[in-house]
Amino acid sequence: MSDPRWTELPASVRDATDAHVLADALLPAVLVLVRHGLNLRDAQLTVHERYEHLRDRVARGPEPPLGVDELAARAADAPGPVVRIAAEWDGDTVHDWFVDLIAVTSTGHHSLTTVTWGAAHRHLTEAEAGSAHPAAVLAARLGSELAARLGVPFRFDNPDQPGGAAPQPNTR
Repeated sequence: MSDPRWTELPASVRDATDAHVLADALLPAVLVLVRHGLNLRDAQLTVHERYEHLRDRVARGPEPPLGVDELAARAADAPGPVVRIAAEWDGDTVHDWFVDLIAVTSTGHHSLTTVTWGAAHRHLTEAEAGSAHPAAVLAARLGSELAARLGVPFRFDNPDQPGGAAPQPNTR
């Protein structure tokens, strides 16, 4: 890796960062670099580059289910009949923006899975994602297929705008 942000760091900082990356601990890896003086953006970019460099060695935890069969089984376990499948944006400081797929029943909302950028990136080609957020593309595909299988509508408000206006109450 020839990035000066990386090569100029002390070996102990590089080793600590890589140890966190190999354990799939994104936030602790970023914090090592921030504590060493990198700004947050540079630390995030550097850690991303380390994930890319160490890709095959990262001990990733199990991904949330991203298959229609698994999601259909989860929907079948929701209390009450499923009346709609919905996709909603959410986000946090570790995963950035992601999409939750939800089974809406007469008793409420029941989480089926979470589609993160990283998981979607691993499941889609660049051509499939295009310029859209990969999590939105994969969530829309899975949600549409699942809804069709269950014979219910699918709704994804603002698929092109993470953090867009939330749907109005009782409209999901």
